[in-house]
Amino acid sequence: MKKYDAKVEQKCQVCGLVFTHNKQGRFTSHLLSNHYLSLDEYLLIHFYDENILKCSYQFCDKLVQLRRGVPKKYCSRSCGGKGLPLECHICFKKFEASNRKTKTCGPKCAKILKSNSIIDWHKTMTAEDKLKHFEKNNF
Repeated sequence: MKKYDAKVEQKCQVCGLVFTHNKQGRFTSHLLSNHYLSLDEYLLIHFYDENILKCSYQFCDKLVQLRRGVPKKYCSRSCGGKGLPLECHICFKKFEASNRKTKTCGPKCAKILKSNSIIDWHKTMTAEDKLKHFEKNNF
């Protein structure tokens, strides 16, 4: 990704005027006075591709803002603090949840996980333990 750098030569994509640099804000002043654009608006229209401006969080499609001419990584603090998406233990699909201990992507997979854990629990029990546990008069 090519980032905006104020130290290199700037060529106005609107009128073709060339500036040796933008350290003192000459290029920004030109954009404001002649084209009525801020530097950020100009960069969003003429410099950066829309794919570069997408939020880095996997499930977010929003566009990020610029900070000193360079795109931010995330569109908001909430996207930046989410971390990696969770992976379902049954179907291995990636999903997001507010509770990081969530193991499944939905109720269908949760039901399968619960039945699998019950089956595993039954397999580990001995015959004597099963008789004691499943006795009808277990008071």
